[in-house]
Amino acid sequence: MSSAAGPRNQQLFLTDSYSGRRFLVDTGAQVSAVPASRFDRRSGPNDNPLQAANGTTIATYGSRNVSLCFNGRTYTARLIVADIRQPLLGADFSGSIIYW
Repeated sequence: MSSAAGPRNQQLFLTDSYSGRRFLVDTGAQVSAVPASRFDRRSGPNDNPLQAANGTTIATYGSRNVSLCFNGRTYTARLIVADIRQPLLGADFSGSIIYW
């Protein structure tokens, strides 16, 4: 048995104090997104899918402007509603939180 050399896969998460949701901080992602609800999916996906790093297409259902609170600071973010499992903060939002 062999193992890959290098650091362990460590991911950074931030928890929004308002909603309690854990967001994955993914600076490789261009946009920030939240999982679509059953209600979001009722009208079907829109014509602006996202593309994952592995090339797969991710259906989207519009966007929401929301207030988020991290470390006692409030931010307003435009989040894409998409067929994802984990809420994520991409590069579009990361610039807002870099100066804690």
